[in-house]
Amino acid sequence: MLLPKRLARKIRSRLRPANTDPLRVLHRDDLYASGPPVDACFGDLLEFVAANAGPRVLDIGCGLAPYVAALNQRGFQAEGIELDPDCVAGALALGRPVKRMDATKLAYEDNSFDSCVLIDVIEHLDHYEKALREAARVARHNLLISVPSIDSIVPLVAWHVIPRHMLEPSHVNFFTLQNLQHLLHRLFPQARCVVEGYSPFFAPMTEVQLFYQLRALVDFTGGAPAVAAPETVSAP
Repeated sequence: MLLPKRLARKIRSRLRPANTDPLRVLHRDDLYASGPPVDACFGDLLEFVAANAGPRVLDIGCGLAPYVAALNQRGFQAEGIELDPDCVAGALALGRPVKRMDATKLAYEDNSFDSCVLIDVIEHLDHYEKALREAARVARHNLLISVPSIDSIVPLVAWHVIPRHMLEPSHVNFFTLQNLQHLLHRLFPQARCVVEGYSPFFAPMTEVQLFYQLRALVDFTGGAPAVAAPETVSAP
């Protein structure tokens, strides 16, 4: 098993060395690269999850599983699944309950958990709708979702500023508050869906409200059981 520091070194070794020559012309790989997995929780998001999750929680795409560890410290029964074998090994080395599993093919029975958490996951997945459907299948209570937001791009373009997550090459899906709301309402028409921005660019007292991240609560308890809408089949 790889310990977290060894895992981070392994990932960094795949990256182009840092530019120490101020005259060298930079390449795309100098700017667009994935960093090592983060073993930390974002405070506001952890509080959001803790306030809304049921007792038994599945963290889908958990990485090194920092949220699994933090939730278990608070008395939840949390476990995680992750596809990257190095991350799974690193999480297990830290004593965290994580299994290697594909988010689109969860090896759990229906309603196995109270809540499923997808923290900065679906922006990386080609088949993100399938992953959301699988999460809803195994969650009897709700889904808690976080994604980067691109709502700030248009207001900031005049200053030639873009959110830092736009430089992440593994992000293949991009969300606004509006399109995330539409997606969740389409997939889960019988659920209550709440989407909001968090992690603001500026201090709360400023007039401009721009957010790096979006978070969503999909609540299945207020109506019929969670049944995703039929999948859309494209014409040949």
